[in-house]
Amino acid sequence: MLVSGTPPTLLSLWYLAACLAERGDRLEYRHPLVAVRNANNLVVGGLDVVRGEPVASAVIRGDGWWSRAVLGTAAAALPPIDGQVLTGLWATFQGKAGAVALLPSELRYARIEAAAARAGIPATLAGRLLSWSDAVVEHFRRQPVAG
Repeated sequence: MLVSGTPPTLLSLWYLAACLAERGDRLEYRHPLVAVRNANNLVVGGLDVVRGEPVASAVIRGDGWWSRAVLGTAAAALPPIDGQVLTGLWATFQGKAGAVALLPSELRYARIEAAAARAGIPATLAGRLLSWSDAVVEHFRRQPVAG
């Protein structure tokens, strides 16, 4: 269980976007799922919110919100991440994507690698989390969601 005031839905959507989303994809939340929808309006991934932590078995792929493996969609797997690690990364990255993007590449990569090393995750995942942090904040600013 998360101890921060950050809604678990926000953290789950952020993690899902970092793992699956590409530029131009839309972020969505419909209780109890968070999802990423591509430019063709297809759901490229969805994640159940379970105690604030992404659960690998809950990821879905399909062409609609309620597509599940039982309806013929293929399940995809995300590497699990500890809720406290995700919360810590959120606190570290929140509101900093733009500022870090303006840094010279060597400094930018050094900051991302340092955050990844502290969290015990791959630097590529840390970089994707950083790049999606502002988009997730903006999504929740437009659509406030209770955790």
